[in-house]
Amino acid sequence: MILLLAASNYGTSLGFLLTFFLTGLSLVSMLHGFRNLLNLEIQIHSANAVFVGEESHFNIEIYNPNSSPHPMITLVHATQQHTLNLLADQRHRCTLSITTTRRGYLALGKVHINTLYPLGLFRCWSSIGSRQRVLIYPKPLSHSAPLPHVQDNTQQNNNQKIDEEYQGVRDYQRGDSARRIDWKALAKGHGTLVKNYQTPQNERLQLHWQLTQGDTERRLSQLCAWILQAERQQKIYSLHLPHSPPLIGRGEQHKQRCLKNLALFGLKDDE
Repeated sequence: MILLLAASNYGTSLGFLLTFFLTGLSLVSMLHGFRNLLNLEIQIHSANAVFVGEESHFNIEIYNPNSSPHPMITLVHATQQHTLNLLADQRHRCTLSITTTRRGYLALGKVHINTLYPLGLFRCWSSIGSRQRVLIYPKPLSHSAPLPHVQDNTQQNNNQKIDEEYQGVRDYQRGDSARRIDWKALAKGHGTLVKNYQTPQNERLQLHWQLTQGDTERRLSQLCAWILQAERQQKIYSLHLPHSPPLIGRGEQHKQRCLKNLALFGLKDDE
């Protein structure tokens, strides 16, 4: 505007030329900046659960389906930013790392994508709303008490079953359950065989809330450490939290269920 007024006041053709040139350059720059973000495909992958204090990693994949390159693309999240130049028909993956400070669900939140292409005069941007979140487990107590040596005589209820170990097959005996017949072997003409399972005789541990001390977070950290110890020793254990039914079993899936209960203890589902 100032250049236009000056050119009009002094009647200089070069002033008008410069004014209209800069105006056209600005309009073209805005158009190319907009087109530099057009049609980009962005996918945010879920992150694996971690313990408090560890970093959670969200993988973001950007794909350029166009036949032309898209340079000077920047992804921004909180204090992190990744700048990349996408070639035609190229995929690029980057990682956003977030340090966790409390248990429960951690939402990724908004991710911003922007570009200063081509001349850096204008910033074209867009926000990506993501519902991705990661579950944060309590931090295991570093100086944990030994595992409680308590035999778990609790009857299995609520349809919870302890995993049984496969011991091979044996000949069918009267009274055997039809569910354990090896139907594949029977179809192949190997006779009527029954799958033989045996319940492990490991010591069954009761991990009770009442066996821990301190505030809520310290108690959860102690239970978390016990769960990890029990899994390393391949023991069957049950987790007992206030106002929750006991969880009985062993193995990776059982461990994940127990750790999830610890992570969400006393919290709402969206916290």
